[in-house]
Amino acid sequence: MEITIGKLKVSGAALLALAAAYFFDSGGTLFVALFAAAVHETGHYAALRLFRGRISELKLELWGFRMRADSRMSYPAEIVTAAAGPAASLLLAVAAALVGRYFYCQQGYVLSGVSLVFCVFNMLPSLPLDGGKVVYAWAATCFGLDTAERLACILSCVVILVLLLAGMMLMLKTGINFTLLLAALWLLICYCKRSGIGIKSKRKTTEVKHG
Repeated sequence: MEITIGKLKVSGAALLALAAAYFFDSGGTLFVALFAAAVHETGHYAALRLFRGRISELKLELWGFRMRADSRMSYPAEIVTAAAGPAASLLLAVAAALVGRYFYCQQGYVLSGVSLVFCVFNMLPSLPLDGGKVVYAWAATCFGLDTAERLACILSCVVILVLLLAGMMLMLKTGINFTLLLAALWLLICYCKRSGIGIKSKRKTTEVKHG
């Protein structure tokens, strides 16, 4: 099952996940997270348009949001495009924190925290996160594709392993907080599912993906 609206495609699994999250969300955090995600993706989109990238598909899957552009990009352009999402999230976090402080708006602090998590998590040097794509494009520029592939693989495995261990320790210590472990498992599945797929120069298809 898949819903298509223009260039936007939403998988059935993503719809079910959103419905479940909405059902169990009692504090309105889901809408805050969706807004933070939209700002994050807007950063990627603005960078793609800056480099005249053409969006061919926007897809919301169970494992995240994927933006696909049929265009050729230089490695510096790929780095800017990948980093634009976290940069937009950081700007939103700062702006929301200021709103919370000067207008005494609790939701501003919530939005700031969620957006900051988007920024930090997506800048981890692991594929298919934005940080992994930045490292890949930089390494490919300086050392070539083979070295970039090896470096991306090593860093991704290290980051995922550290997150898994930290997530298990946190869950054992608190007895209830499994958020970090869930994020690590999500990243592991995404890496296994899409290993080797990312922003790569001299190829027809470019993908920008985050959680």
